[in-house]
Amino acid sequence: MRILFIAGLMMMVIVGQSAAQGLLGKIAGRVAQLVSYKNENYGPDGYEFAYETDDGTKREEKGSFVNGIWTVIGKSIWRDEQGNEHAVEYQADDKGTKAEVMEGRLSAGALASLAG
Repeated sequence: MRILFIAGLMMMVIVGQSAAQGLLGKIAGRVAQLVSYKNENYGPDGYEFAYETDDGTKREEKGSFVNGIWTVIGKSIWRDEQGNEHAVEYQADDKGTKAEVMEGRLSAGALASLAG
């Protein structure tokens, strides 16, 4: 009886490890690779930060003094699992953080091409 219990327990551990490895494999399969990266520190004059990955994810951010107020502006772009692009532009200053979701908007160039 004791041997059956130990054998059953070992089977549960093996099956659990296999399931965990499968899940980790799926997660690891979705890890994007870095295409470009920028991180410049200009001291009291501000900074620039940006990166892009091979799955279309991008982020750009700049921080500097604007009229004596520390201001950060940036944009993040990513694609969901269906391939739809999402974008958010943001600004942070002494009045707080403002973000604008840019989904479903067409650029001026895209609108011009549609107009003919």
